[in-house]
Amino acid sequence: MTNCIIYHVADMDGWTSAYLLSEYIKLTYGSEAILIPFNYDFDMSIVENKIAKANGNIYIADCCLPLPYMKKYADRIIWIDHHVSAITEIANAGNIHLKENYSAVNADIYNQKQIQVAACELVWSYCCRNNSGFSRLFNTENKCPLFVQLAGRYDVWDKHTVPGADAFNAYVRYMLHQSRNKGYPFMDSWFTALTNDEYVRTTVLNKGKELLIIQQNNWNIQSRKLTSLYWHGNYQIAIANVSSVNSNFFNNLMLNKNAIVGIIFAFHMETNSVQTSFYTLKQNNAEGITATDVMLACVNALPQDKIKSFGGHKHACGMTFDDSVYPLFKQWIKNEIKK
Repeated sequence: MTNCIIYHVADMDGWTSAYLLSEYIKLTYGSEAILIPFNYDFDMSIVENKIAKANGNIYIADCCLPLPYMKKYADRIIWIDHHVSAITEIANAGNIHLKENYSAVNADIYNQKQIQVAACELVWSYCCRNNSGFSRLFNTENKCPLFVQLAGRYDVWDKHTVPGADAFNAYVRYMLHQSRNKGYPFMDSWFTALTNDEYVRTTVLNKGKELLIIQQNNWNIQSRKLTSLYWHGNYQIAIANVSSVNSNFFNNLMLNKNAIVGIIFAFHMETNSVQTSFYTLKQNNAEGITATDVMLACVNALPQDKIKSFGGHKHACGMTFDDSVYPLFKQWIKNEIKK
């Protein structure tokens, strides 16, 4: 039996999920899995061609295929995701009966306990639950490895619970920039080294801290040039036309401004789309406004058939829409957010 892994190719959460699942499949089935990187604007015919090479389980981690494909392959899909929008969409569809829906664990956490869990943390739990020898691969005695915790806490923007998440991500991004395996970084030796907790503590985090200082200096200069601050009620929103940054991009503005939500957007010519990310910059603000609130307001202002994807977490989320409705996006900013 040949299994495949479809994983979100955009960040460390997806890469870590794919790595854990690939190790789990080797241990459980004694075979390699077919790896299928995925993002929401990918050509599904290409994805299906890769799926056709597998006759076993289809593990989907940190993402969700479009509904027709989730339904088409339902009896083979083991779905491990944490995005609220995807979980809600699958639940509302009603007629999709997956082989296994481990995201339901996360849905229960979201709905009842209000605790955020990253996809890679869910994958770790799934693998340990289904193979008692899995954790021994990492010599952790059933404790989630540090690299999984750091990747997970960074992804759900709960970074204070595991110090070093920002430094860890800076190191990973730097190494990825030099890698030849952009969609498969876990095939590189540096990624494998991340599985060693002591190495992460003594080398990765120290190097990451140095990189953060360099990055922040560059971003401070960019943010002052590229960011506009807009009023929305009693709070401010920071908006920048820039890609490949995160919430730290706005740190310089936070020194003197009362910005609560940050938005970045960038055109992607190859897909004729605009990709946006929304960040909650002050998590305990009196107004209770989060990135998700602002994103949903924007979603409601755009034609639903022009939105390619949206979703995310309480403190960070994103949306991709067809570039033809970019004027409406600008109009939303003008109408809803007063400078």
